[in-house]
Amino acid sequence: MVSATEPRLYCVPARPESDDDSPRFAPPDGAPPGPWTSTNAYRWCERMAATHYENFPVASKFLPAHLRPHIAAIYAFARTADDFEAGTAAAACGGVTTICDYAWQAKGQTLAATIETWKAKAAGRAHVDYAFHLILSDVTDERLREIPAIVDAGYPSFKVFTIREFGVTDEALLAVFKAARAARAIVNVHAENSAILDLATAQLIAAGRWDPREGAEGLKRFEEDHAKYNFKGVKLYTAEWYKGSRGWRLDDPAARPFLDKCVELGIKNIHLHKGPTIWPLDKDAFDVSDVDKVATRYQELNFIVEHVGLPRIEDFCFMATQERNVYAGLAVVIGATLASLAESALGATLEAPGILDNDALNFVNSALGAGVALAVFTLV
Repeated sequence: MVSATEPRLYCVPARPESDDDSPRFAPPDGAPPGPWTSTNAYRWCERMAATHYENFPVASKFLPAHLRPHIAAIYAFARTADDFEAGTAAAACGGVTTICDYAWQAKGQTLAATIETWKAKAAGRAHVDYAFHLILSDVTDERLREIPAIVDAGYPSFKVFTIREFGVTDEALLAVFKAARAARAIVNVHAENSAILDLATAQLIAAGRWDPREGAEGLKRFEEDHAKYNFKGVKLYTAEWYKGSRGWRLDDPAARPFLDKCVELGIKNIHLHKGPTIWPLDKDAFDVSDVDKVATRYQELNFIVEHVGLPRIEDFCFMATQERNVYAGLAVVIGATLASLAESALGATLEAPGILDNDALNFVNSALGAGVALAVFTLV
């Protein structure tokens, strides 16, 4: 472990004095030299996010298109913003006095050189004490023979990945275990299997999305996304804000090209989020009346009204009775219905006679609900 070079009595690092206007932090590794326009910055963030394997950038593909660049920017910021100065200052503000950073070995680099590289990153910049946890990305006999000396130098823990381009083979993993055991070191394994992940991903049933307010560009993107992911359905949020609009209706003329495209592409299941309104969304935007006319027109499509439009359940039931292609999405509904029935039954049998007060009744009702949920989860 290395101690901070001098005591710090502040949380925000002081700006070093400089005679020029040079930027405080250098651009992230791999970033173009400029010019740093907002367009170029967003493009770099999107490329950076797309090259990473984490679920964060992958899941963002299912976000509304106008939000994706901003999500990529958040992701890129989170992955590059903190260096030793900023990161350890934040740690100190939270009362953390020691950190253990990952020292990532480059291909062909010795373990000793990896330590020195990370020491150089921290030298004169750390506000708290620090140590290193080495990531082994290049496992060779020479590197394995270094492990005892690295442990003796005060770095007794190592990490290896098993996934994709920076993972190690099973043979290399076992060799690391053997060398670490002999040196009394600790090995942390980031255990993901690329082949299994790819297989499981291929078996996922993908649902897309569209928003008629995105116009022709949104329709084109929806078709492209379907070609890539083979959507079996779409999930639509009619109360979602977009630019100056606070929602839309399924029976809007602007929605017709998207519905026609679903018919053309064979995407039969249209899931509509119609549930309790959460402030500041508009109550009318979750109304179910816009489904009725469209369901009549598009008999080849199935319309699943998620949460049955609660609290507009009567409107939904009348509509679903006459429209054979309208279905109820029962998430939330079953739980709410069971809770209401249970509360009524418990109130009549336990609260009315004075056996339990209202607080105790609510506790018993919640406990029963949790028990039922656990039983269903266990059985399923």
